[in-house]
Amino acid sequence: MARKLVAEGATLHVITNAFVALQPNFFHANLTDSHWLNAQFLTGGNTVGADLGSATLDRTDFTGATLEHANFDGATGNATIFTQADLAHATLDGAHFTGATFDNAHLDNARFTSGRVCGGSSRGVVLNGANLANTLFPLTSNTYTIDGQMFDCHGVEARDTAVTNGGTTCPDGSAGPCLDESAWIPIGAAPLCCDPWRDHNCPNRKVTGQPCSTPCDCRSLVCVAFKCG
Repeated sequence: MARKLVAEGATLHVITNAFVALQPNFFHANLTDSHWLNAQFLTGGNTVGADLGSATLDRTDFTGATLEHANFDGATGNATIFTQADLAHATLDGAHFTGATFDNAHLDNARFTSGRVCGGSSRGVVLNGANLANTLFPLTSNTYTIDGQMFDCHGVEARDTAVTNGGTTCPDGSAGPCLDESAWIPIGAAPLCCDPWRDHNCPNRKVTGQPCSTPCDCRSLVCVAFKCG
């Protein structure tokens, strides 16, 4: 019989190529600056209040994990999986994730400000009451620049199924629900569009009133309510 892994209140630094055994208990554990690589939670477990601030979570699988009130401030991750994870009331300020999966994850009343989520899949992610102010969480594939730094967000999948409500603060700082693409782009972020002077295969841009899915579709570089401004 597998034993329960108990690390309640513990301080851990490196978890690599590990299968975190059945029902791990990281309740309020200090996991700051820890490095997770190819680690996997085999079953949910209790990680309520765990501190993963500034942790590296590359290819780490938190599927179904209970991460309520957990701290991910400043964390980074490549291909991190949060499928069906409970991140209610968690904090992820300044966290950067590339190619992460948030399918059916619950981030109710979470705080995720000034973060970056590029690529990956977010089918049915629940963000009711979440504060997403200034977080790059785009609905469409593109490369974006923020303060001169480039973020490759290609591969965005199914983010338009995200669930938000009137208590959600959208990435652009507006009140939810976050229905338009523009609501998902933080103020100051700009997509890098195909340059017709350098690439003769660029699609023709549309005029005001024509349908669009990204600002790059429009001559004005403005796409609001899926129509060119």
